[in-house]
Amino acid sequence: MNNKIIIIITLSLFISCSKKHIPTIYTKKNNEASLYIPIDEKYLTLNGSIQYKDNTQNYNMRTQIRIKYDSIIWVSLSVFGFEAARVLLTKDSVYILNRLQKNYSKSSYKKIEELFHLHSQYPFIQSILLGNPFIHITKSDTIQYNEDGNTIKQNFQNYRIETLINNNNKKIEKIQISHIKTADRFSIFYSNYQSIYDTNALYPYSILIEGNYKNTSEPGNSNFVKTHIQIEKTEKGTNTLQFPFSIPESYEIH
Repeated sequence: MNNKIIIIITLSLFISCSKKHIPTIYTKKNNEASLYIPIDEKYLTLNGSIQYKDNTQNYNMRTQIRIKYDSIIWVSLSVFGFEAARVLLTKDSVYILNRLQKNYSKSSYKKIEELFHLHSQYPFIQSILLGNPFIHITKSDTIQYNEDGNTIKQNFQNYRIETLINNNNKKIEKIQISHIKTADRFSIFYSNYQSIYDTNALYPYSILIEGNYKNTSEPGNSNFVKTHIQIEKTEKGTNTLQFPFSIPESYEIH
């Protein structure tokens, strides 16, 4: 498992807004009522499994994800009971510790965007992981109101974004991201919402991500990515939650 695959799997986990940027969504009735309920727990731990598949590879892994809201995302990926990789995302960098190949690397979000042609800043990743809308929603956006759910249509940089929100639980069911100039497309499906530990906050215990993006090394072909994240346990953390990321002296810089 090389570092590029680790990045793909990690981004597939998350394909936010800080509290001061939580958007107001305008409804027909009073221009103030919110269409969705965001998750903004300060500390959160998620335990579960990941099924990852692309054009040539297939992985089944265990994962633990720790979040300090608006600050750090820490991911551990394990295979057959052994940790294969550890990833640390901060607001400006992505750090990868590859235990299988005994190396580590540091990347900027700009490099990741160039690699996958997908907006990949920390707020974006955090929002997708939490099941929150990841760009500001205002009354200038197109909102289609339906009995079962409302669809919000937006344009963001070179992307068209459609977000489907369930009317009953006020949570996102689907986000579709399409690149305006290419055929690149990602869809995220959220389901099986359950309470986070002993709180009333709802978290999606099932996240399915499917994507097709341009293969730069083989013009005319596209890459396919499918990731299914199944959460088995959530824990509301405290300020004692740790994000360990020490690099063994024998590891090489990749």
